[in-house]
Amino acid sequence: MKIALRFSPSPAEDVVKYTLYGMKAIDGVALDKITAEFAVDFGKPEVDLEGFCQVVLNDVPGLSSLDGIYNCGISATDEAGNESQMLTEGFTGVNVDFVSPGPPTSGSVLFF
Repeated sequence: MKIALRFSPSPAEDVVKYTLYGMKAIDGVALDKITAEFAVDFGKPEVDLEGFCQVVLNDVPGLSSLDGIYNCGISATDEAGNESQMLTEGFTGVNVDFVSPGPPTSGSVLFF
């Protein structure tokens, strides 16, 4: 299963990249740059015909081992290196399951 986060791009014309932040969801702990377990720059994705950008989590390097409920956020960075506040609305409680289950634990051959 593929998981994509879809968002409206920043209206600023000098945005050079977006950064995805995330952490396992913990009651009472808000996602910010300090509590984030990961931060991944994913460049500047294309804007679709409806005016949205999206990032497919499965395609982001380093995220293939995620498994659980995550809170995510996206920020924009401009040419001068200024980073926006994080957009988290709509990205909380994301059920991510990129880890395969373990193999069967035992087997046998029956003759009858």
